[in-house]
Amino acid sequence: HQTLSFDAYVKFIEDDFLGGQRIDPATDGRPDPRPDVRENEPILGTLVRDFNFKQKPRPPLLLNPHPQTDLH
Repeated sequence: HQTLSFDAYVKFIEDDFLGGQRIDPATDGRPDPRPDVRENEPILGTLVRDFNFKQKPRPPLLLNPHPQTDLH
């Protein structure tokens, strides 16, 4: 088990696309109302184990554009 919050998604994006660099209002000059950088909290889990970017893509799922319904 692990502790996850919305901050875990930010951490995952920063780790995957920014090489682990944190978006930090104190250092990057961007306006950000957060009081701290919560992605650095040691208790926060990681989403990296939930994704496998090396697997073969699944075939597309094509949905019926006119599904049967009981609505009139």
